[in-house]
Amino acid sequence: EQKLYSDTAIIQSDELFLRFANAVVNNKKVDKTAKLRYQHLVNIVSNSQPGKIAPSFEYTDIYNGSGTFTVDTTKVCTVLFFNDPECSDCNMARIRLNADAITRILIEKGKVDIVSIYASEPNQEWIEQAMDYPKEWLTVASEEVNDLYDMRSTPVFYLLNPNGAIVLRTYSVDDIITIMTRLNQY
Repeated sequence: EQKLYSDTAIIQSDELFLRFANAVVNNKKVDKTAKLRYQHLVNIVSNSQPGKIAPSFEYTDIYNGSGTFTVDTTKVCTVLFFNDPECSDCNMARIRLNADAITRILIEKGKVDIVSIYASEPNQEWIEQAMDYPKEWLTVASEEVNDLYDMRSTPVFYLLNPNGAIVLRTYSVDDIITIMTRLNQY
């Protein structure tokens, strides 16, 4: 797990990790408690792979409203941006994504949605910080996403197509900005 799955893994490979984790889950000699942990990881990693439909989830927004996230099929793509107010890399990614002129144009044209997600229950610190997030983004908190999406490190971005299928999972805001540049050419 440490060599293949963790945020500090030497070779981060979902395919290899899933082989390892499935072997643990299917081994009759492994303790049931250990199996539960690996089964949980298998479910999350398997459901976070490109081609899978992104799971919908319940959320609370910064105004204490609630809703269910589903992909807007009229958009070219949706970016799920999992972040934490205490994460300096997350804050830098948010600033860079918001400052990118092409991304802003695509949002204004109604081609792209960005959903900023805090993977926990809303708290005062998050609300205060999230009030400064771009108003064009959907900014929400959801503890439920921890059981649905692979977030072994933050920030993490999921790019979804109009049908809600995962196209890409990346830890780099540069990847998202590059994709926005490409989308703007069409």
